[in-house]
Amino acid sequence: MIAQLAPGHDVVALPVPLGIRLRDTATARFVGSGVDVGVERAVAAARRHVLAPTPSGHWVNQGVLGELRSLPADPAAWPANRRAFRIAVDDPSGQYLPLRLVGDLPVNGTLVWGGWPALPAADYGPLMPAGAAQGFKPAWLPLFPSSAYSAGPLARVHAHLALRDPATGALVDAAWALVKVSLGARVIGLGLADAGGAVGVFFPYPLLPDLTPQQKTQGRPVAGWDVTIAVHCTGLGKPGDAAVVPDLAAILAQLAQPARRALRTTAAALPALGVQRLLLGTPLVLRSESPPGTRKSSLYLNNP
Repeated sequence: MIAQLAPGHDVVALPVPLGIRLRDTATARFVGSGVDVGVERAVAAARRHVLAPTPSGHWVNQGVLGELRSLPADPAAWPANRRAFRIAVDDPSGQYLPLRLVGDLPVNGTLVWGGWPALPAADYGPLMPAGAAQGFKPAWLPLFPSSAYSAGPLARVHAHLALRDPATGALVDAAWALVKVSLGARVIGLGLADAGGAVGVFFPYPLLPDLTPQQKTQGRPVAGWDVTIAVHCTGLGKPGDAAVVPDLAAILAQLAQPARRALRTTAAALPALGVQRLLLGTPLVLRSESPPGTRKSSLYLNNP
């Protein structure tokens, strides 16, 4: 951070021990307002530091230096003095799901979180820039929209995810599961369920399909795409602990596990959900056909 006292005067440079950027996973835009961002040492009874946004879209707090009293003045020597800090992001408006992770501070520049699982970049879909290589770690943290997100002109896929507890047989919410929407082999949307299993996947519409010969002469009544759905769920949410938000590393690690089978129906054969038709301008709501006496608005997942 550089502050110029007055024209012609000296410039005082103040090294900032962290700069965090938050990226909306639906629009790929950086979030520079409307959320609460805080950091604290990953120790008991730690003091919380509130971060403030800057015009560049970074969230910063100079006071964190006070937690690192022996920090050298030269930022080049900071890596040897890093400590683990808990980072928390909450949205009072409910547009984004809460974010929790642990990162090493201080950093001279923008935080590049080291906790990204080593997966092919294609598995992350819109979380990574196009053409990113495996192992690429972006200089931003992902903010997942909630199911109540004000999407604007975006495609949207909604579901309530549920599965049976293998120990009790009771229906439970598939909390904090990741849902991938794919067009062919390409992941075009990635959403996160909340503590109650509600998920909204928001993403830009794909390019319009080519017109058929008949549509070229008669017009196309509605545009649509055949998409597939994959749900990655390792049971991060437990009944009674809805207030506990899993660490981002644990959430993303679900992508390394095989997807659960989403069920078209809960009949005995348990057929898979299959290809879904996404229509331009119409939300796609996923649900399983279920017999009387069960929740009819849920998408049920098969236990492995």
